[in-house]
Amino acid sequence: MSEPIILKIEKTKKDQSKKKIYNRSVIYFFRNHLGSTFWENQLNGPIIDPEYFKSNNWVKEALKTAGLDENTKTKWSNKAGCKCLCSPGFLIPGYSGFDIFVDYGYKLEDPII
Repeated sequence: MSEPIILKIEKTKKDQSKKKIYNRSVIYFFRNHLGSTFWENQLNGPIIDPEYFKSNNWVKEALKTAGLDENTKTKWSNKAGCKCLCSPGFLIPGYSGFDIFVDYGYKLEDPII
C-alpha cells in the first residue's frame, strides 16, 4: 500500500453558543475511504498517531491552509472535541470559533491491464 496523502483541508466555523470547552479550535484528521459514508469512516477511525501527522508536516499544512502561521503551537489531545475518546485531535491554544478538518487517504494504484 502506498503512503497516505492529504485529500482535503477545510476550515469550518463553530457554533459559539455551545459550552466553552467545545469552542476551542482543533485540527482533526480523518481517514477517507473512497465511496464510504461518514459513519463508515468514523468506524474505521483515524490513525491515532500524532507524531505521524507532525513528522509529515501535515499539521503545518493544515495551519497554513487555514490562514494561520505554520509554526502556531498545537497540542495533541485524545479528548479534543468531546469528553470521551471519540474525537482526538490537535488543540490550537489561544484560538476558538473554528475547526480544521483534514481528510487523508491513499493514492489509487495503477490498475493492472
